[in-house]
Amino acid sequence: LAKIHYSSSKQSPNKFGWDRNGFIGLGPQPNGWEKNWGECFVRLRLKPQLEIATSWGLNIKSIEEPICSISKMLNDHNPAPSIVHGDLWSGNAATLNDGRGVIFDPATWWADREVDIAMTKLFGGFSDDFYKGYNDIWPLSRSFKARIDIYNFYHLLNHANLFGGYYKNQCKSVFNELKSSLT
Repeated sequence: LAKIHYSSSKQSPNKFGWDRNGFIGLGPQPNGWEKNWGECFVRLRLKPQLEIATSWGLNIKSIEEPICSISKMLNDHNPAPSIVHGDLWSGNAATLNDGRGVIFDPATWWADREVDIAMTKLFGGFSDDFYKGYNDIWPLSRSFKARIDIYNFYHLLNHANLFGGYYKNQCKSVFNELKSSLT
């Protein structure tokens, strides 16, 4: 994964996004292009999911200021665009008999590579060896941990929009934490 992220960043289109609309699981993943990472993540990932979330009671009017803060924070981070898997959780990764890793069922786009690493921590996480191996090839920045909840908020919104239940409460809780930390 680190090799894919690194090599693709050296050949990137110097913008974030994708040419065609796609899916994240069964949820819509609208696409387009942005020069700035924060605008891309907010416009193409968070806002479409937030609009769907109004159907189950998430008040997006209270979200405007934190969303602007998220966009600014991600723009200030200024990552290199990399090809990312986009839906990397333990159910979309495996190890072959010869020990090589394999990933499947992607929701590919040009993004901050950290979106993949953040998602690996969402549903049970990956092994310590995975993170060590990744960092041996292309170390993550020390500030990465500050963006994990922001990146995973997108996936939680998608799950709340698809499956409801506990994910709705989890979204509200994460959003309130983000709101208090960003304002």
